[in-house]
Amino acid sequence: MSRVFRLDELQNRKLPKLGDFPPFVALLRETIGRAACVVAALVYGPVLRGGWTIRSTVSVLIVRRIDGERETQKLVATLEEMASRRHIPLRVNVYDIDSALNGRHPLGPMTLDYLRLATTQGGLIKDDPLAIFKQLPMAPRWELEYYLARKREYFEQSVHSYDDMSEDERVRVLGQALEFPFGVASRMLQYSRPFAWQCVGAMRGPVVMLYPSLVSKRVREIFGTLLAFNTSYDGFLGVHRQHPNRNYIASLDILRVAIMLAPEFAEMNLALLDTLE
Repeated sequence: MSRVFRLDELQNRKLPKLGDFPPFVALLRETIGRAACVVAALVYGPVLRGGWTIRSTVSVLIVRRIDGERETQKLVATLEEMASRRHIPLRVNVYDIDSALNGRHPLGPMTLDYLRLATTQGGLIKDDPLAIFKQLPMAPRWELEYYLARKREYFEQSVHSYDDMSEDERVRVLGQALEFPFGVASRMLQYSRPFAWQCVGAMRGPVVMLYPSLVSKRVREIFGTLLAFNTSYDGFLGVHRQHPNRNYIASLDILRVAIMLAPEFAEMNLALLDTLE
């Protein structure tokens, strides 16, 4: 996710350092690799592709032993404490091996292909978890439609509830809105041009360049606007991380338009699916 920071995080200098990401991932690999409760694991995301920023999240998939729930909970707590010390966001998804083998998991074919790509980018820790997960009886289109419809509903609700949100909730939804155009672009390219998507390794720059050729002028306009908001936030952050003050909150309110545009962007991509088959 493209993280958006709270004002107090800027004021208290609780921002990750760009150079901390690779050594943190190395320590994470070592810690998970030593854990007897872990059968297989995979780290994935921009930290593998060389495109991480201080706004990036490190993501990990873990398949644990059936009898390893308590040990895995302790392991995850250790990983989260390691990440917290460095102010690096960490997302850990854990599945027991029985659920993975028997298809009691939510990972559709497009998600598994994305994770499989990470195995080719050096993300493996211990055994390959993708060799364990049973493929669900789900077509890629179903998964993509569900993703777009769920996001559309989420952002529609966020538009109406934004004024009542806490600061934590606001920065979370803003971060998701700023990441949304890339998430959609990558999935639409993966669905309609899987070979091209795989060749560019889901890297942000090439995906952003290739996606506009798939869509209409109006979709390209919204896509460009949403990307511009992401760039604008980088500018806000560059100014306010040195001299944080209440004007930062006003800067964030400008980004609220991204949340308003996101439902239309989701709906228009849903409508395009028939033309991409």
